[in-house]
Order: sequence, then structure tokens, then C-alpha cells
Amino acid sequence: MEAVVSAPRLLTGALPFQRFTKSPPSFLSLRTSLRSCISDGSVSRPSFRTAAISSMQEIPMDVRDRRSISSRPQPPDLASYLYSNRIVYLATPIVPSVMELIVAQLLYLQAEDAGKPICLYINSTGTIKDGQKLGNELEALGVYDVMRYIEAPISTLCIGKAWGEAAIILAAGDRGSHYALPSSSIMIREPVANFDGQVSDFVLAR
Repeated sequence: MEAVVSAPRLLTGALPFQRFTKSPPSFLSLRTSLRSCISDGSVSRPSFRTAAISSMQEIPMDVRDRRSISSRPQPPDLASYLYSNRIVYLATPIVPSVMELIVAQLLYLQAEDAGKPICLYINSTGTIKDGQKLGNELEALGVYDVMRYIEAPISTLCIGKAWGEAAIILAAGDRGSHYALPSSSIMIREPVANFDGQVSDFVLAR
């Protein structure tokens, strides 16, 4: 018994999807014009390919991308933001370079406006870090003297730790303007002094 498979017949009726069986006129016209230009030799294939690549390279970036990039807020400069709000931040052990920076900031804010208050945030271990002495007490006393010298009111706030010489700076703020966050740690170490001379002189001086 032979199975007979008939070939499919073309549907000639006006079906809804029949309009998609042909390419759009704009694409047909473009393809026809390109073929005619290439066949008659007016445009060669390499030159046409080069022109297409160069035209793709000249496509500008989307205008929406440019607008989104330009409209994004830029992060503020941290030093300028602190200066504009008259905030001085001590967050490192007190060494000569840190002392010079803190003193310079205090003098600058004093010269800018002696009537506006200055807020000093402190998170420092003083002149010691990890059991190693990095600075001298004179650096901390230099900051202390400048804080007592300038006319601008100074409030101090401990936001982590104020140990040793940093605790002295914390106490150098104006009366009633010393603050500490709930989890802060404040500690005064035993004083250390260096003497130079004979042992008999130390015994007599006792």
C-alpha cells in the first residue's frame, strides 16, 4: 500500500498574515539601489564597506546618556565641605604633621570669622598607637594652646576614642561644650617625664 503525500497548495486568499510575506518597500528600494550601484561599477564592494564602517564610527552617543551623566550630582570635596561647615576632624595619632594641620585649620577658621563656632571631632589615641609612641606631648599641647588662644568658640566631640593627649584636647573646648557619643572611650594615661642630670640631684629634689 503506497502512501500518497500531496504537495501543499499555495493559499491565494486574502489572509491577515499575507502582508508580511513581502519585505517593506523601503528595504526593497534600498537593496535594489545598492545592487544596481555595485553591478554597474559606480560603487565597489570594499569602498562601500569602508564607508559603512566610517559612518558607524561617526554615530554620536545617545543624547539621553549625555543628559544622565551631566545631571548626576558630583560628590563634594570632603575638605571643602568640612571647611564650609567649620568642622575640624582629628582622626589620627598626634604627630608633628597632624599638629601643624590642626593648628592651620583653627587659625584659618579664626581669621575667616571669629564669631562663628568651631566644632572639633576627635577620634585619636593620642601620641601612641599599638603600644608604640609616635609623637611627643608637645604636639598636643601646641593644639591645646591654640584652642585656648583663638577667640572663636570651640566645641569638642569624641566620636570614638580620646586617649592620652587627645583627651587633653577634648577638655580644651569651651566650658559646657564638651561632648561624647555613648560608645566613646576617654582615657588619661599616667604622666611620663624625662629628666637629665645626676641621680643625687633627683634624690635631693624629691
